[in-house]
Amino acid sequence: MRDALPNAAPSPGSEAASTAGDRLYALAVRRGQSVPAVDAVSAVLGIDGCPDEVATRLIEAVVAGDPRLEWDTDGAVRRREALPGAVPAIGDVAMCVVDLETTGGSPGASRITEIGAVRVEGLVVVDRFSMLVDPGRPIPPHITGITGIDDDMVRGAPDISRALPAFIEFAGDSVLVAHNAPFDLRFLNYERRRLMGDYFQNAWLDTLVLARRLLGDRVERHDLATLASRQGFMEGELTVAANDVLKGSGSLNVAVLNTGTVSPGYSPGLQNVASYTQTSSASLQIEIGGTTPGTGFDQLNVLNQASLDGTLEVSLFGGYVPQDGEVFEFMTFGSVSGNFSEASGLL
Repeated sequence: MRDALPNAAPSPGSEAASTAGDRLYALAVRRGQSVPAVDAVSAVLGIDGCPDEVATRLIEAVVAGDPRLEWDTDGAVRRREALPGAVPAIGDVAMCVVDLETTGGSPGASRITEIGAVRVEGLVVVDRFSMLVDPGRPIPPHITGITGIDDDMVRGAPDISRALPAFIEFAGDSVLVAHNAPFDLRFLNYERRRLMGDYFQNAWLDTLVLARRLLGDRVERHDLATLASRQGFMEGELTVAANDVLKGSGSLNVAVLNTGTVSPGYSPGLQNVASYTQTSSASLQIEIGGTTPGTGFDQLNVLNQASLDGTLEVSLFGGYVPQDGEVFEFMTFGSVSGNFSEASGLL
């Protein structure tokens, strides 16, 4: 891979706080090729119509002062193939893989409704973060259709002024990783600047860019659903409500229930009970084989109290591959206490 990992460019949404070097590097990244001095001066310094010789002199100090940049043989500015010094292996880099749900596509006009993340060290998931966020405004019905998050789910959840500091502490100084990272980082940086007056300084990595570079036209699309299906992974939308499952709030939006032992060929069903109690030594095993409650997946409807503890385990059967946006509600309840202390399988 040509680019050093992680990305040293300023995170999207923090451009107002960037240096001239940051802006020039970001321009070279966007173009994917060398930037003529005249274009660099126009984009970075706001000077149009500058003669080549003058433009080169003006931009020389920027290039000389930024180790990410260099001149090519034609006198244009390009990214260095690798930063000076040793580039760490990806397995040595601590990463925070983050995914947001929002009320729309524009920071400020739209608000965050969920922050989900995992912390990866040595290419192993070592910690998880999932928090619904009250956006302080109604969620449009068409957005609920995409994210599965409605007004009832976020009612009483922390607002962004409480959720964002918790995420900042979780992420620490790790590399921020996201699919179409500029979308997520622009929202995060907008809220961080609004609330705290600064921006994320973390290095960042966009897996959408990686997928396009590494897979090219070997896949029809580079969205998460297509990539997950190609690799045989469960699509991430199904784990987006892990916070609900592990903390026992609201409606549990992850998948299928089976109170017995799962075995190949098990036929899921629907169960209605007055109450449900799971002890710390018990494991609730869940299968996903389709989208219809009672036939495609198990569903447990608890009329009164659900008392949760022990382990929740999710698996697929029958060769089923969940698609982007599918939500499986495996449990409803009148009230709940406790939470599943562990999650395994696809969670």
